[in-house]
Amino acid sequence: MYGQYARVELRKTPDMGMGVFALEPIGVGDLIEVAPAIHLTDKEAEHLVETPLNDYYFHHELEGGSLIVLGNGGMYNHKYPGTNVDWFTLGKNAMVYWAMEPIKVGDQLFIDYGESYWEGVEHEKR
Repeated sequence: MYGQYARVELRKTPDMGMGVFALEPIGVGDLIEVAPAIHLTDKEAEHLVETPLNDYYFHHELEGGSLIVLGNGGMYNHKYPGTNVDWFTLGKNAMVYWAMEPIKVGDQLFIDYGESYWEGVEHEKR
């Protein structure tokens, strides 16, 4: 179940650190990745704020707590408008990524972090 379903790679970007890029064409609706995740309680996640992991975890609105997503899951950058990948959580143990529009070889894959990411958090919108 977990793993890559489309060929992608991590690559340095000019202005966003690392990003995820397509190594093959990806069609609308294609599954890109099922990334395993580590579930944290809200209390556990509070300790991440002062660490580099602060920018790499997702609040889990349905199950409560937060997820540290493994694989490439924590490396998809935010772009809105311009999002070409959507995601959803699969219980407390995984995040699923799929293509919202056709993605060409060499394109960077972008997700929308959602409004809750920007609320009350010291992040720079990209």
